Amino acid sequence: MADKLTQQLTEALARAAAHPAGLPLLAAKADPGLFPNTAAAKPAAQKCVADGLVRVAGTDTRGKATRELYALTDAGWEFLLAQVNPKQVLEDFVRVLEARRGEVGELLDTARRMADNLQG
Repeated sequence: MADKLTQQLTEALARAAAHPAGLPLLAAKADPGLFPNTAAAKPAAQKCVADGLVRVAGTDTRGKATRELYALTDAGWEFLLAQVNPKQVLEDFVRVLEARRGEVGELLDTARRMADNLQG
């Protein structure tokens, strides 16, 4: 049982490392979360919060619902790095940053087009 729990915690903390702004504790139908929204994952999610591996980093409002976003704590980083190869965590983090870089480029292009339209 402890191995499965450790695996669930490690996977969730790896997701948290890849999303420094935070993710909901439990996934929703269309939104990712640190843990899947299953009966088996809920105790692991509660343990993760109770052990101080993640903390509330902010909130996200979608429609009428507001969800808390959780990010890694120093204790969470220590747990994660003790369980996995740090190189893999850093590679996952780099992939997220590269994806965000493309989003920023698209936003800059949109802003430039809007500025050109306003000047014209």
